[in-house]
Amino acid sequence: MFVRHASTTTPSSTPTSSPPPTANSSSTPPPSQTETLTWNRFLALRKTRRRVNLAASVISGLGFTAVGIPILSQQDLDAMGSQTLGLDPFIMLGLYTAAIGAVGWMVGPVVGNQVFGLWFRGLKGQIAQ
Repeated sequence: MFVRHASTTTPSSTPTSSPPPTANSSSTPPPSQTETLTWNRFLALRKTRRRVNLAASVISGLGFTAVGIPILSQQDLDAMGSQTLGLDPFIMLGLYTAAIGAVGWMVGPVVGNQVFGLWFRGLKGQIAQ
């Protein structure tokens, strides 16, 4: 008996049959393949990823600022900036500090996405779909 499936090729003259699947209890697929990603689970994971990114942004922004303040105090960048732009050196230090904190804030999601990817590496392919 020939069965034609939806394809563009013509059936071969000799029927080929695939062996029936055998139930083997010792070969179970890994848990990442057995867990299906539902919409509710996907939306919950997206919410978790946003929170991880926010926490990473706060931590990296504070970290960059904490590391940047001693470096700024040792350098003579406030005088250079005030001579170039004509602003008070105290204002220049504030602008430099804010810029360093902003760079740290923007680095946060990069770190947060890496942490999230390691945490949920089994679902990475399904999340990408």
